[in-house]
Amino acid sequence: MNAIKVKKYLSLFIVLVIIGLVTYKFIFYTPFLLDQQDRNVIDKSIDFFSFGWHLTRGSIYREYIKDRKTAQKEFGRAALYREIYLKKRFNLDDNNLQSILDLYKKLDLHSTLEIIYTEMLKEEGNGLSFYREAGKTFMLRKNWKKAVDAYNKVINDDQINEMDFYYLGLSYWNLKRYEKAKSCFEKTIELKSDFADAYYRLGFIAEKEKNWEKAQDFYEKTLNTLPNHLESLIALKNINKNLK
Repeated sequence: MNAIKVKKYLSLFIVLVIIGLVTYKFIFYTPFLLDQQDRNVIDKSIDFFSFGWHLTRGSIYREYIKDRKTAQKEFGRAALYREIYLKKRFNLDDNNLQSILDLYKKLDLHSTLEIIYTEMLKEEGNGLSFYREAGKTFMLRKNWKKAVDAYNKVINDDQINEMDFYYLGLSYWNLKRYEKAKSCFEKTIELKSDFADAYYRLGFIAEKEKNWEKAQDFYEKTLNTLPNHLESLIALKNINKNLK
């Protein structure tokens, strides 16, 4: 009798866990599909049920069941249904990447934007604002190599500013290409002499090179510009120990 009760409660527990996981995924994984204010309830419902379930299943397979093959199939179905739905809903043209890009910018779906920007980077003459937007999207997705590609096209323009050099430097910095990053941060400071974070990054690179005095100088310049820069305060304290 006890064994039957244990099996009964165990089965109930497993069912509750599965329901909990599915509910969790519906609540936390798919809201971005439903929050577009310019769509009515019918649009949102079609949007959700046509592919939201596949995103949920795919995420559960990937994160909890550790079945990546099935997860990828579910994500693939979600992408297919989403493509069909959006083409019909917004009259998208397969041959016009710009129209698809504009839509996904509106929907704020960075993972898809990343794919579109990657394709459009292969084309020439997209314009300064395009390359900046592409670079920022790649940075949000931590795709530092593509961010470098995008910002390298920006710095060839006459209207370049300090943020363009800084973002390019930050992308190189995350790729651990410190010499390239250093050059970009130096250009950043040339354009804006009180750019605190550029000084901090240069200090970090100098520290990597074990050039303690130079690192100290950069950290001090950071703090002269921004006295509460926490990372520089900590780094400078450690540098002073090395110098002693």
